[in-house]
Amino acid sequence: DPKTIAALKAIQDELIGNLTGDIRQQVFDAIMDGVRAGSAPEDIAATIRDVMTLNDRQATAVQTYRAALENGTSASLDRTLRDVGADEEVQASLDAGTILSQERIDELVDAYVERSLDYRAAMIAQTESTRAANAGLQAAYSQAIDKGVMPADAVRQFWMVDLDERTCEVCAGIADDYPDGLPIGQVFD
Repeated sequence: DPKTIAALKAIQDELIGNLTGDIRQQVFDAIMDGVRAGSAPEDIAATIRDVMTLNDRQATAVQTYRAALENGTSASLDRTLRDVGADEEVQASLDAGTILSQERIDELVDAYVERSLDYRAAMIAQTESTRAANAGLQAAYSQAIDKGVMPADAVRQFWMVDLDERTCEVCAGIADDYPDGLPIGQVFD
């Protein structure tokens, strides 16, 4: 419904605040179209990927990676989004005490930027498509409760996480803080 879509747009604007208004709208439209069509987050990410820009943290990471390559430090091998296929070449350069050519550094940095953009598009698509689906479900339950189709105490929401290496301590602890869940319309702290 329009109220849910407006709320999602406001939340998304905060998440991807460093994108320009036009790009932000394109991302929002792609996410909403994808969610309505039942598209997987990977498909939504592919749609928004070409309009993405790096956020400030990612731009700094690119600069740091370039500096590590240009200064011939092993920190260039610690980057998750580096081209691991070039690790032997970079390590050989480090071992020899030489620095890669500027052309090769530019190639590695360009590839790093592309992987960073792919990563950002995937994260935004995953986060926002999940948020949109959850908001739609919340709106449906709220409407059913408002229309008297079901009593308010018949539905509870629970915080669910996949406990893996990407789950932060705060998110993991929320489920423990609310073992009985929350009524529809209330927000997890």
